[in-house]
Amino acid sequence: MQRKAVLITGAHRSGTTWVGKVCALSPGVGYMHEPFNVLYPNCSCGASFDRWFTYIHAGNEPLYVKHFDHLFQWRYSFFSRIVKARSWDHVLKVAKHSTSHAWYKMGQKRIIMKDPIALFSVEWLYRNFNTQPVIMIRHPAAFAYSLIRKNWHFPFQDLVHQTALMEDYLSSFADEISGAVDSPGTILDQACLIWKLFYHVVTIYRHRHPDWLCVRHEDISNDPDSYFRDIFSSLNLTWSAAVSRAISSSTSEQNVIMPSQARESLKRASKSNIKYWKKCFTQSEQKMIRQKTEAIATTYYGDADW
Repeated sequence: MQRKAVLITGAHRSGTTWVGKVCALSPGVGYMHEPFNVLYPNCSCGASFDRWFTYIHAGNEPLYVKHFDHLFQWRYSFFSRIVKARSWDHVLKVAKHSTSHAWYKMGQKRIIMKDPIALFSVEWLYRNFNTQPVIMIRHPAAFAYSLIRKNWHFPFQDLVHQTALMEDYLSSFADEISGAVDSPGTILDQACLIWKLFYHVVTIYRHRHPDWLCVRHEDISNDPDSYFRDIFSSLNLTWSAAVSRAISSSTSEQNVIMPSQARESLKRASKSNIKYWKKCFTQSEQKMIRQKTEAIATTYYGDADW
């Protein structure tokens, strides 16, 4: 338990960075940021990902297993990363990450890996590298508002082109996904479908692995100190007064509810942030989000959450 790598995942914009950064405050651990991210030529993993939300499975694992074996030993593939750098900024990041990995390896640091893009590969990482998953869950309306605020569209074609993923997990949504490829609709439309897909898979995980830790973003936001204590205890991380102070500072109601786009920050008034989406969506939009996601959302959210 003490040496297991922790994988913090879930939908993007579900609080994975927040929880990952807080867990990384525990002594004896090192933080690893999104090795599955296709935009990071400087990422920790030497493997190349050409699709968002890559599904690693028995059929394609020879492409990845060696790289992740190195990854979980804090072995940073410096040369393969440096040749893919697209700017001097990337070169500097490669150098920084190479140094931090060497430091973590020397100190035998336990890995805290934050990566929502690894969501479909959680079982493979669990089986092959004995990772300890923490899956973040966030209200579909809050998730939708966050995507709209960031103006993030979703590449549904990256799911369709992964035949094994469609067959193993998403076959019941094949028509909807194909429709979204041909006619994506608004970001709100996309968000509702993405949320259903992600948490359909998470629901499968919960049935197969009842021991995995699944946490609602809203529960942590409502009582950060208590819920983070439980998370630290479950993961066998060391709690301290410094961790408690950092959580209090980052979640205080004196913070802004929603940081500006220009100054994105993990500091916010966490309780007030829970239902901020209600001020941003019309009643008809809220009703539409609930209708489109309800088949899955009822597993995680009741009437009081709407």
